[in-house]
Amino acid sequence: MPAAPDRLSSSAVKRQAEACGFDLCGIAPAAAHPELQYLREWLDAGYAGEMDYLRRSAERRMDVTQVLPSARSVIVFGTIYNTDQPYSIEVADGKRAALARYAWGDDYHVVIQSRLDRMVGYYEPYALSHQALDDDTAFQEEVRNVARALARGIGERRAGRLKSPGEDLASPRPK
Repeated sequence: MPAAPDRLSSSAVKRQAEACGFDLCGIAPAAAHPELQYLREWLDAGYAGEMDYLRRSAERRMDVTQVLPSARSVIVFGTIYNTDQPYSIEVADGKRAALARYAWGDDYHVVIQSRLDRMVGYYEPYALSHQALDDDTAFQEEVRNVARALARGIGERRAGRLKSPGEDLASPRPK
């Protein structure tokens, strides 16, 4: 299990996003921002095409606290799909299909999901705190082994069979 981050600062989150392959990362308060109301206008104009899920989830998309009332911040990631391929408007060949920038690379669903999984995996110990440790039986056994070794050491010391650590070291300066 990876070590949990020391602090959950915006700069640390942005650095981790970059390490996971995202080109952009922004953090905003979890609130119903007035700008998000433009989504309704965009949908009403028909720009969503056949993506009906956008219409079905519009209210939740406009206010994340409808999905997670305890949310305090929203982290947004972005990926630039630019490639070395020519823009579709630059190609004069009528026999060649125009492709969106993201379609020239690997399946963006897989790429983005992989990057998100890495982000979640990095922060999971921080978010779950003790729950991840409570579920890790190997870790629990390691803790029990340390406790057993400590108990044996205490028993040996009390029985006079074990010296105190540093007992035979001379003090470098008087106290």
